[in-house]
Amino acid sequence: MLRIINPKAAAGDIGSEYICVSIAGGPAERFGTVTRELLRLQDRLQAHGVDSFAMEFTGVYWIALYEVLEKTSIRVCLVNGAHVSSRHP
Repeated sequence: MLRIINPKAAAGDIGSEYICVSIAGGPAERFGTVTRELLRLQDRLQAHGVDSFAMEFTGVYWIALYEVLEKTSIRVCLVNGAHVSSRHP
């Protein structure tokens, strides 16, 4: 298990049908990609005091969530999945 560096950080894998999110390395939770689900995800992040969110981007699927989160105080970082994978040497 990896050591938690920032307990107020979260990460998400953004897909066309769902988003998997882990807060501070906790278990992943699934959210849909419609506006209601994006707002539910935003509420969950804020309820946990998340101050930074890294999202793996593929295609254009990240844009809607980015637009929702950029209106909050959460710092959003787009990352290349190949650079953050646990399987990466």
